[in-house]
Amino acid sequence: MKFRYTADLFLDSDCLLGEGPLWDAQHKVFYWVDIEGRNVHSFHFETAIYTFWSVPKRVGAVTLTNHANMLLMGLQGKLAGLNTATGLVQEWATIDHLKPQNRCNDGQVDAAGRLWIGTMQVDNQKNEGSLFCVSSDMKPLVKLTGLGISNGIAWSLDNKTMYFIDSLDKNIKAFDFDLASSNITNQRVIFTTHNDSEVPDGMCVDAEGMLWVAFWDGFRVARINPLTGEELAEIHVPVPQVTSCAFGGDNLDLLLITTAKVGLSEEALQAYPLSGSIFSCNVGVKGLLPYVFEK
Repeated sequence: MKFRYTADLFLDSDCLLGEGPLWDAQHKVFYWVDIEGRNVHSFHFETAIYTFWSVPKRVGAVTLTNHANMLLMGLQGKLAGLNTATGLVQEWATIDHLKPQNRCNDGQVDAAGRLWIGTMQVDNQKNEGSLFCVSSDMKPLVKLTGLGISNGIAWSLDNKTMYFIDSLDKNIKAFDFDLASSNITNQRVIFTTHNDSEVPDGMCVDAEGMLWVAFWDGFRVARINPLTGEELAEIHVPVPQVTSCAFGGDNLDLLLITTAKVGLSEEALQAYPLSGSIFSCNVGVKGLLPYVFEK
């Protein structure tokens, strides 16, 4: 039996391409990015203060770091720090800079404090993107090439499996993962979409090891068992372009969901006026705290 939920409006943030949700439990702040709007957004749960910072290039993801008030951003051609106290941006490294039309997309930090971040061509051309792993030396190491839209990244609870989405493949892949070396091997497909109109996008893992996957043009987030490929639950989101999700809140049981409105027709925007907003849903299971990039 598949459990069904309906997402609630959390914040009308009016993002062009909302992505990269991130929960900072220490400060009770929820972060996300607007890739095409070139902004990093934050919402403080206790004060309800909503803030955003403009950044110089498209920003695909943000992660927490071990430096106070500092986020790590994946930009177009660069990795940079964002000081949330001052708004200052500091370049830390170049990434995929030999392909100037590529930008960073989804990124996550693993249990060893390394950043895994993918790139994609800005016009979604196939085979142009890569997946990189970045340690404290800020030297991106190529892990996968020939990607279309490098998207969701997550790990099993025992850190022996890495899950990865290339959206143009319309599936979820798994790799054997060695935490000590960062090696990924034995690629296999663990889930394939059955609806040609929807595309898997960002994802996260809950405390039971299940995947929560956002579906672009799917109006939904699905809970998927990575061992069987079975869909266990589904959240209806009242906009088509659902991009990613992350657990947050005091009890880490609130799924926060980003969406987009970029490319929608005027008719679609009238039909789905909350496109680009943030949604939430209490799904009765807890998530995991994000790891911190160790610089």
